[in-house]
Amino acid sequence: MPLIDKKIIIDSVWSSIIQNSIVEILGEDQAAIVINLKNQNQLSIVDIHNRLEELIGDISVIGAEQRIGEAGFRIFLSKLGEDTGFFASTFKFLPIRQKFVAGLIILAGLYREKMNEDAVVLETAQAYQIRLGGDPVKPGQHYLGCTFVAGFLKEYAAWAGCGKVFLVNEVECRSQGFSHCVYNISKIPLE
Repeated sequence: MPLIDKKIIIDSVWSSIIQNSIVEILGEDQAAIVINLKNQNQLSIVDIHNRLEELIGDISVIGAEQRIGEAGFRIFLSKLGEDTGFFASTFKFLPIRQKFVAGLIILAGLYREKMNEDAVVLETAQAYQIRLGGDPVKPGQHYLGCTFVAGFLKEYAAWAGCGKVFLVNEVECRSQGFSHCVYNISKIPLE
């Protein structure tokens, strides 16, 4: 069973976003099992992962977590899009490259604030990159949350890229001894 040093507890707004995302992907009955409604104020990524794994199996859990992350971005937009500046005309009318970077900077700031961890946005010739974290987990342990983040970023990229699909890869992970989880978002959409 996967472990993590610190439990990632999600605040009420993000808890609501994740809960609604789980309901969107799994339906209300299965979502109730995963969310464990009696403890919804202490929603944890570890608990969600473990319950998903029990419900649908370890082979399917990664795909489900990514889909939940994708739904999470759409729900994030409906709940926090206005407050975070994603709907401001100064943001919406930026050229796509600038929009990608500006949006990632906003998301990195939210991550820093909510997770109290490092979040840096970089750009290479081939990809936009976001580096999250700061501390590797102990050897043999697994850092959870990566597939949620990958799905969230994938949906963000599609939204920022006007509906085009962009490849999102986690190229470094804290569970592999790296100091950060690093995600690349390809600059060239899939055709």
